[in-house]
Amino acid sequence: IPATDTRETYTANTPIDLPDAGLILHALRLEKTPIATYVTVRFSLMEEATPQQALSPRSGIWFNWLDEDGNCMPDGRMSQSQNANYETVELTTAYRAFDQLPEEITLEFYSGMSKERFDPITVPIHKGETK
Repeated sequence: IPATDTRETYTANTPIDLPDAGLILHALRLEKTPIATYVTVRFSLMEEATPQQALSPRSGIWFNWLDEDGNCMPDGRMSQSQNANYETVELTTAYRAFDQLPEEITLEFYSGMSKERFDPITVPIHKGETK
């Protein structure tokens, strides 16, 4: 039986400024598979970020996917990994599989060290790569 790729990719139009965090969101990508949904974000520090904001990526900036009531998406067992270099940070979080994704996604960013929450954003997503 030949293998078939049943993965569906969804993206948002970027860049998106996250002024409370002093970040620029360069990519937002969702991959829907039969066993999980993966959300990947890539961001960097704004040039005009304050010294306080510049410390946050070093201590860890994370995100939550929020439902329509502002709660973290169900099935909170997720694995979160961070790949960082000196200029950009990329995070991928694995969620449960979804039959259908919403037309827009709300993400809440927060500091891993202080737990300060900032920049909840709701953005439309579309099937396929970024336009």
